[in-house]
Amino acid sequence: MNRPSLDGLSLERIVPPLSADAWRILPWFALATLLLFWIWTPLGWVGVAATLWSASLFREPARAAPLDPVAIIGPLDGVVIEVGSALPPVELGLTGDEVRCVSIAVGPWDSHVLRAPIEGHVARLSTLYSGQDERVALRMSGPAGETGMIVSAEGWGRRVRLSPVEGSRLRASDTLGVLLFAGHVEIYLPAGLEPAVMAGQRVVAGETQLSKPAP
Repeated sequence: MNRPSLDGLSLERIVPPLSADAWRILPWFALATLLLFWIWTPLGWVGVAATLWSASLFREPARAAPLDPVAIIGPLDGVVIEVGSALPPVELGLTGDEVRCVSIAVGPWDSHVLRAPIEGHVARLSTLYSGQDERVALRMSGPAGETGMIVSAEGWGRRVRLSPVEGSRLRASDTLGVLLFAGHVEIYLPAGLEPAVMAGQRVVAGETQLSKPAP
């Protein structure tokens, strides 16, 4: 059923829905806000602002993936911080020479929802947690070949939450989970593709095309 609209503008475009993961985090912000109000009212309003900011990180607006079936699309809102070539990390299970890769960092005002970069199935999924930093490796098989993704969360706590498991079938732009508060994503492109973005460019998760055929 379509959501209500205002003068032809979908309410979802004004107030995007929140990821299901939001309800694991927001109650803690709300509880802290009540405690701050009890301590000192001005502190409580700081807590309200922090709760609203936290909620904004979980917004999950509708996105339209490119029609190109072999396109690799952005998995996270943010800015491209590096474009280059590298050997894929061993945890992805990709063998061979260096491949082209794109690194994207999420900003404090971006949606932190992670999305599938291709249509295909999850061939490999592993997590490495050192006690402070968390690193999740996900490899997907699709029409263009094997695409690798490393999700890194810098700082204390487990902050990468993914819902798929190995073998899950996904469409391009499907929600994978969230990257909480700070981190970046590295995408390792299949052979035959090269980056279609450059450092400093903004990426819209589920929509921005990261790859193009190599000449």
